[in-house]
Order: sequence, then structure tokens, then C-alpha cells
Amino acid sequence: MGPDMNPQGILTPRLILASPPSYMFTAPNPGPMTPDRSNAYLVGSPAACIVDPGPDIPIYQRAFAAWIQRHNLVLSCIALTHAQHDHMGAAEMLRELTGHTPDHLVYWLREERVAFTGDLVLGEGSSLVAPPEGNMKDYLAE
Repeated sequence: MGPDMNPQGILTPRLILASPPSYMFTAPNPGPMTPDRSNAYLVGSPAACIVDPGPDIPIYQRAFAAWIQRHNLVLSCIALTHAQHDHMGAAEMLRELTGHTPDHLVYWLREERVAFTGDLVLGEGSSLVAPPEGNMKDYLAE
């Protein structure tokens, strides 16, 4: 367990942008599709939006919800960059909604010049472009 990890193995939320206040949460789900785990983003205060809430892992969901409550935030929206379990499992009440899947979206904060890209831009590794959702010909098209 690293210094920035709590006893449940969930990384402590990290402030990544001061205005609007934006935090990155990291889920405890390393694997073949998530080499460095899944990241979720909470943007805004006191009304907040979650971008890619993360996987369906109960301890992660409880920790995320508790953090939101402790900081007196009101969840005003849940935004998904695309519909894969590691991005949307924690938002199962939402219906499945381009990038490496046909439903991929990028959210842009114009004034801050910040983009939430999902798996379109990775820190390491590469995106999985697999049928039936992914199509390598479409992915590489100009």
C-alpha cells in the first residue's frame, strides 16, 4: 500500500484543478484493460459532476459517496466518456450511451483548457480497440 492509499486500497482523491475544483479518484481495479487502474473525476463545488464514475466495486463506491457527503457536495450530473464497465459500473442506473469505442465522448472545459478524455489519451499503455464495439479501421480513419 503506497503513501497516498487508504486501508481499502483506494487512492486518496487528488486535486488536479483549482477552478472549478476538480479531483481525481482512482479505483482499486488494476487489470489487462486498466494497467494503472481507472480514474474518475469530480468537477465543481458545491454542485458537482462526476466524469467516468468508475467500476462497480462496492467499497470504492461507498468511499466515493462518503467523500462527496463529507465535503457537502451535491451531485448534479454523471458524465460518461464511453460505456465500458471500468468507466461506468458505478453509474449502473444510467443507460449506455467515439475514441476507441463508438460511443466515446470527450468533455472540454473551455476557460480552463482541460479535457476529460477517458481512454482516448492514456498515460501509459494503449487503448483496446476490439469488436464488436471497437473498429480499428474507424479508429485510424482521418
